[in-house]
Amino acid sequence: MLALVIGAIVADTVYRAGPKQRTDLPVYLAGSARVLSGADPLYARSSRGWPYVYPPTLAVLIAPLRPLPIRLSAGLWCLLSLGVLALGLRRYRTQELVSGSAGVPKPPGEGSLAAPDPPDPSRVRWELWLPLVLVTLPLLSGLLRGQVGAILLGLGLWAWCDLRAKRDLRAGVLLALCAAIKLTPLLVIVGLCCARRWRALGGALLGLLLFLVVLPLPFLGLRGTANTLGNFTERMILRPLQDPGGHNMTSNLTHVPQNQALTSLAGRHLEGAPKGVAFAFLGLLVLLALARTTYRLDLSSYGLLWGVPLLVAPVAWHHHHVVAFFSLALLAARRARVTLALFAVLALLHFAVKDLRPYGLLAAGTLIALVVSALPLRAESSEDAPGTLEAKALAPSAT
Repeated sequence: MLALVIGAIVADTVYRAGPKQRTDLPVYLAGSARVLSGADPLYARSSRGWPYVYPPTLAVLIAPLRPLPIRLSAGLWCLLSLGVLALGLRRYRTQELVSGSAGVPKPPGEGSLAAPDPPDPSRVRWELWLPLVLVTLPLLSGLLRGQVGAILLGLGLWAWCDLRAKRDLRAGVLLALCAAIKLTPLLVIVGLCCARRWRALGGALLGLLLFLVVLPLPFLGLRGTANTLGNFTERMILRPLQDPGGHNMTSNLTHVPQNQALTSLAGRHLEGAPKGVAFAFLGLLVLLALARTTYRLDLSSYGLLWGVPLLVAPVAWHHHHVVAFFSLALLAARRARVTLALFAVLALLHFAVKDLRPYGLLAAGTLIALVVSALPLRAESSEDAPGTLEAKALAPSAT
């Protein structure tokens, strides 16, 4: 059955990559062509006029697909994405079976000396498959369009498991690869600093140097690499920070109704003081996510670091919301059925009713999931909080 599902996904992906090219893969290949010729890939365009708006890393990594027919490239890219996601999910499942739930403190009355119950395989399956089902529509949308969401989710899951297992150096490198492929996971690396996970932060900084500088260096040269990264920083980081509601941030499609970023929604629907208040709220979300990480790097704060950029970035299409998986996994562990059902309904309405997309239902569902996952399950005493499994697994590194 699973083989039939995978075959159907790959077949649809290959079909979409046909003459009409209803996929983002040609955008990546256009950026790759620019990098391999020694030119800045930013705003390279596909045959449909879609721009390349990523760091040069992705353009270099995808270069082996350029000589192949577009449909073959699309099929291989889809299989690679599914493979990375499958590895991340398997690693997550294995880690949970070994360590138990990462997001739920012990019930009242069980102090720090209480031995943890052995992990329940049925509970682990619930906490794995339920959030995966809830992000199925964003996941399928990304896979069929050749997007990188499945790869980011797989790498992010692996990095989370490494953080829990105290393999901080590798976790940092994996998160650096995510941020070098797509900018928004950069907030997770900032969170490592707030959490005082210095070894993981060091791995992330080394990874960023490797993936952003060393990897494109043979094609762009030292000056070309510096110019490319400087151009990307100015256009994709500084400009949105200076004018988060501005038009044409990445293309003329920035403020179309399908964009589920709250910055875009505020820019489309608000003016004057209400718009300023909305942007101040979004800035506060970032600060709160980092503050939560300073308190404890658990699945709640990890999910916030992945999820908040979906709301504050200039552009967040619905397939980007696949990384809401982390917060949904915590909610599944806490049996937050009402919140999970609300997210499912809002996501389904967004995908099923096209006329509702301008109102940001998917963004609202993600925001609700993030807020509820950030709330403490119960008041934790100073005695039993350090004894919880999550605190033991994710205490700040001494190195």
